[in-house]
Amino acid sequence: MLPNTLYRLYQQRFGATVAHAQERIFAISADASQAQALGIATGAPLLQIVRTALDYQGRAIEKRVSVVSTQGHCYINRI
Repeated sequence: MLPNTLYRLYQQRFGATVAHAQERIFAISADASQAQALGIATGAPLLQIVRTALDYQGRAIEKRVSVVSTQGHCYINRI
């Protein structure tokens, strides 16, 4: 069974504790692959979110890149 959260998995399985995370958000245009996956036109505006989770020593534990179409959604961040 997997733990409830990914960060708990990092801690239990690998002994890595996430102390904090930072996110950077960029405005980009959808490439062909992103457009197909999201059901939007190539070149449509997207938000690209690059998240880096760090341990207490400032070492990166996770890097995640997400893309969000704002055509029917908005980005909300609660940390």
